[in-house]
Amino acid sequence: MTTAASVGFVLFLVVPILGYSNLLAIPVHEYSMFVMLAYFSFLVGASMARRLLGEQTTFDIVPSPSGAQANFAAVFCVVWLAILLMEFFVKGGFARIEDVFLGGWAHMQVLAQIGELMQYYQGLSPLAMAKILFNNMFWCFWVVLYIKMPKRALIVWVTYVLVNLSDYMARSTLLGLVLVPVLTYLTVNRPSPIRVAMLTTILLTVTLVFFSWEASVRLGLPANLSREQIFSDMMRDAGNSAIPATMVLSQNIRGDLENYFLTMATFLIPRSIWKDKPLEQYNYGITYQLTGLIVGQGTSVKTSTMLGEAWYYFGWSGAIWLMLLFGLSAYIYENLLGRNVYSLGLFFKIFYLTIIYIRSTFLTYFQTGSIAILSALVVVWLVHMLDRKRDHLQHTSATRRAVESG
Repeated sequence: MTTAASVGFVLFLVVPILGYSNLLAIPVHEYSMFVMLAYFSFLVGASMARRLLGEQTTFDIVPSPSGAQANFAAVFCVVWLAILLMEFFVKGGFARIEDVFLGGWAHMQVLAQIGELMQYYQGLSPLAMAKILFNNMFWCFWVVLYIKMPKRALIVWVTYVLVNLSDYMARSTLLGLVLVPVLTYLTVNRPSPIRVAMLTTILLTVTLVFFSWEASVRLGLPANLSREQIFSDMMRDAGNSAIPATMVLSQNIRGDLENYFLTMATFLIPRSIWKDKPLEQYNYGITYQLTGLIVGQGTSVKTSTMLGEAWYYFGWSGAIWLMLLFGLSAYIYENLLGRNVYSLGLFFKIFYLTIIYIRSTFLTYFQTGSIAILSALVVVWLVHMLDRKRDHLQHTSATRRAVESG
């Protein structure tokens, strides 16, 4: 995860120094110092976790899953995919996808559902939490399926991506869905460096083409747009997230630290059980404080990176304390999810989110990672129970044959 976090630091915290330094609300040298302090604190946190849990150097993908495990994984993936397909067609099917692409992504109209978005991972209904759990389990079992049946697994994953397009998702979320099979291929198949280079080039090219098209939709398709305008819009999300973060520090905007930790500790409790449960959503709150606008139809969220979140709740020292927590969490997720093949799919998910969530919040990263750990435990338990059942049947069969032959 250290590699992933390093990429995230460069994309979302260092890039502003290079291209947006004139817009920062604090001097460049001061901002640079805070970025270096934050990165150093992250490394210290990761080192502390490494000492506690031990070094995790390789994936335990040998022995490969048994035939029974692969068949169980296939059944689970197909059944869950069938449920998602029914939901897909109930929502409007392919017509819904067109609306999401040209409506939701272009104008962010989906953000009118602010109530639902603000409660994400913070007291969801049991049904919504179950869906998150099964989606995470799908990621785990899909990797098992890929190891034994790669072609069928790819068909399943393409269908899975398709049904997910019936709902609004950020560009970064879609990229995550694309990267999972790529990371699985690199880990399981171990291709040559030439193939890795070719695959990387193709992926970057397709990503840039898609982001360029999507940026042109956001800016207005009928207009005559220059390549500079499209490139500027593509880089906007990576570059300017640190700008509102520095405004948080310079204006000394502070949040409720007690509510922050309470939300972190109780996010799995459904709001139906605890109706007055605190709702701490930093990005939405800071958007209102900086713009005076409530996020909804026609407006979008002002993200301001984990560094802005750290300053919001802890003050200037947040560059130390929150990044220590980030480093601890990142290595714990790496160590627990990278132990065996059954949690490998969620390892890939958290690896990618370690990059992306530096632009967002640690609170969301912590919640997502914690749910991933719980999901992986359920998957490992199911596999263990399956193996015990298989061993019991084999032992019973062997005993019966011995009795009959005797």
